[in-house]
Amino acid sequence: MTGAVGRWAAGVFVVGWLIVMAQWTAAVPSPAGGRIAGPAVATTSDLANQIGHRHVGSPGHEATVQYLVGRLHAIAGVEVAVQRAAGTRVPRYGAVIAYRTTTVLARLTGERAESVLVSAHFDSAPESVGAADNAAGVAAALQGLQALASRGRPGRTVVCNFNGGEEAGLVGADAFFQHPWSRSVVTVVNLDAAGAGGRPLLFRIGGDQRALAQAYGGSAVAGRTTVLAQELFATGLIPSDTDYKVYHEEHGLPCLDVAMYRDGYGYHSSGDGMAALAPATIDHLAAAVQALMVRLADAGVPLGGSAGMATFFDVGGRVVAYDRPTAAVLAAVGLLLTGLALWRGQRASGVAWRTLVATTGALALAGCAGLGLAVLLAAGAAWGLGQPNAWFSQPAWGVAAAALATVAGATAVWRRPADGKPLQTWYRMTAAGLVLWCGLLLVGTAAGVGSSYVALIWTLATAAVLAIAPTRWSVVRGLGLLAWLPGAWVTVQLGEMIVAMVVPVAGRLGPAMPADPLLAVLVALPALALLATGLPLLVANGGWPRRSLLLMAAAGLQVASAYQTPYTAERPKRLHVEHRQTGDKAELVVAGEDAVPLPQSLLTPLGLTADAAAGGTWHAPATPLPGQAPWIQVTTGPAGQRRLRIGAGVCADVWLRLPRSAVSGWSVSSSLPAGKSRFVSLHLVDPPPETALTVTVVPGAVADGELIGYQTTAPDGASAALVARLPAWTGPFAYRSIHVPVPLTVPSADHPRLRRGPGGSGVI
Repeated sequence: MTGAVGRWAAGVFVVGWLIVMAQWTAAVPSPAGGRIAGPAVATTSDLANQIGHRHVGSPGHEATVQYLVGRLHAIAGVEVAVQRAAGTRVPRYGAVIAYRTTTVLARLTGERAESVLVSAHFDSAPESVGAADNAAGVAAALQGLQALASRGRPGRTVVCNFNGGEEAGLVGADAFFQHPWSRSVVTVVNLDAAGAGGRPLLFRIGGDQRALAQAYGGSAVAGRTTVLAQELFATGLIPSDTDYKVYHEEHGLPCLDVAMYRDGYGYHSSGDGMAALAPATIDHLAAAVQALMVRLADAGVPLGGSAGMATFFDVGGRVVAYDRPTAAVLAAVGLLLTGLALWRGQRASGVAWRTLVATTGALALAGCAGLGLAVLLAAGAAWGLGQPNAWFSQPAWGVAAAALATVAGATAVWRRPADGKPLQTWYRMTAAGLVLWCGLLLVGTAAGVGSSYVALIWTLATAAVLAIAPTRWSVVRGLGLLAWLPGAWVTVQLGEMIVAMVVPVAGRLGPAMPADPLLAVLVALPALALLATGLPLLVANGGWPRRSLLLMAAAGLQVASAYQTPYTAERPKRLHVEHRQTGDKAELVVAGEDAVPLPQSLLTPLGLTADAAAGGTWHAPATPLPGQAPWIQVTTGPAGQRRLRIGAGVCADVWLRLPRSAVSGWSVSSSLPAGKSRFVSLHLVDPPPETALTVTVVPGAVADGELIGYQTTAPDGASAALVARLPAWTGPFAYRSIHVPVPLTVPSADHPRLRRGPGGSGVI
């Protein structure tokens, strides 16, 4: 038993060492010579600290325009243009956005007319001053442009779009295509942020993925990349979007989407300030962006065509990229090598084929059991103990609990063979793992799943050892460990990256679903990958773990993780504090962004009561809002039409919501936005003093709409007082909203919200 404990302790140590190494390779390297305050740091501080909030329509937005114009005019050889644009676009959530925005464009003319566009939005979310998102990206692009200009004329023209409307619905990128400089763009680098630390991550590539990934990998400063991040983003698991959608998905331009991704707890909150952003991180981002701009501006660097799916990933900062045909060839090699390995191994060990088939089935069942137990215990902590997301501020607890549960579940089902022969035991278990890895490789490659490269690495390494067919156990142990390490390194590096990216997102997934089962899945899958080839080495010569002890330890660790303090001041619970005015009624509405309810001990003193219809929402009465509200006039027209005139008042963000069942068309677009929502919506971004539109009402429909104006410049007295009483472990964002009814279907003098106007029109 002592030997078994030692082997398992050694296994845990090796995995822990791999995790530490993965974190080390993801961290920003120490600056050479101790320099931690380059020019990009000063620029980021100017935008975040000196100017502050920069959302569309705010004074800081226009101040940033003037700041950037001044900085760009100081760079010799750079043309500068200020674009004040208006337009409409339909994002994926189905509303029509009518916008006004300002972008600052800069162009460094190269030997060729074709241009590389570097885009970084300078506007901030209303909730924050946007140090990481995206003042640091703007600073990096500015430094890169200055460095390029100092090198002389580049091979390709370089255009920078410092756009002022990403957070308002990607309207700044949309506006760029109204400018003539957009016509020569052949490739885009989009800079954004979902976190405030670590090396920048290339997480999406649109266009010729192989060529662009190789161009990214060939730049002087190493970054991170994996096609799995692109595949995860495509699932909608990450509740955010970037200008990549406009550049690539809507306009078809090849695009690299680059962002900081670690430590995303402050994303779109007051936590996104200079205090959370290390100067070395800004310096490294600027160096990486500068190196990438230099690389892409070189006319000799191929950028590929407009399409071409590929597999791409990095190993310790070195990018590997290959196209789909190459992936198919590698999968075929894996299949042939697997066949050879199974044949050679069977001859050396004497294990019958039917025994191998049975062991493979047992391994698949064990994987399901490990995953199932991890999810079951996580769900039990969330719902059974009533402690969802308790690991949010200390994710190591949740990760350890899920990993131990996975091992316990898998080993409870996957029994050690009773023959006691180390070589035969190792062969049977390892060959079963190889069969499953090869199967995953073939299925994934056929389905075009780029992240099948993980299965490829496990397949090739494991098959190579089995094909050697060693007959001495001492040799097997050494070769087996060597075969395990490449797949283990890639798996741990990838798993650590995804967990670091997704855990902060748990704080903004909405109140409907705790993230505990999701974390369990993200941990269980790499844990099972490590077990499939690693477990045979641990147990072939004895040392099978005691299942009862593992199960009790897994359950105990899960319970312990459920009673951690879920939030801290640095990793807070995200709250929206809305002072809402609807007609004559005013109230404070507090809404959480995750599935964790506020404790009653906090709600009672604040006078907040739970909303029975909307989970994670609480209400309290409030005094009426002062100030100028948005207004709307509705007049009747021919053929069921209603003419609407909207005034924004002091609101820079206005939404018109009309019941889908009552509206058949409007003048905003040729058709109503698609979707399953009960409403069709018009989002006015930085609207003019008046906006006019026509709506066609469905005959016989009886339903009214709503106009909502948002004021986010500063909280008023009521919401500010509530925010002041909230504990430090909350991250509140206070704002005001004014809701005005929009009568569409009952335009008469009897309507309680109408009075008669000239010509029989109804006027609010």
